[in-house]
Amino acid sequence: MTANKNGHEGVKSLARSIILNDARLEALKEAEHSRHITDEHTQRVSSIRELFLGGTHIKSAGFASVANMILLNRSFQVLNLSDNEMMDRYLALLSQSISRNISLPLGKIYLIFNMITCVGVESFANAVCGLKTLRKIRLDNNLIRDRGAQLAKVVLTSISLFVLDL
Repeated sequence: MTANKNGHEGVKSLARSIILNDARLEALKEAEHSRHITDEHTQRVSSIRELFLGGTHIKSAGFASVANMILLNRSFQVLNLSDNEMMDRYLALLSQSISRNISLPLGKIYLIFNMITCVGVESFANAVCGLKTLRKIRLDNNLIRDRGAQLAKVVLTSISLFVLDL
């Protein structure tokens, strides 16, 4: 969906669909365990692993939908919210969802070309410290300054990143 200018209504619709799909998949997995249903039923329902919403102009309602998706999702490995004029308050909402979802296998997060300051970096750094699968964070072209870089180093001491782009 990157740069398609879908807006917040498109993202809200997509978020609802992903949440419903994930719930259906979880229900199938539970049924599989309790009634020994074969794998062929769960193969027909798949989870979204990579979500690219860069440049879609999702605004506050869209960020709220993404945060809700993150809170309930167990399959996202890549999340791209670049070039969406994301401000600290939206990153704080996203960060809260990340910190509350201990099952999230997120490996890469792209937050490039937004309006994130050191305040947003602090909440984000605290949230991602618990993500053992996280290997790549891109925060370049934001407004984080020296203080944001100092706060981002907290992440380096808690998880094994391969890339931290400030």
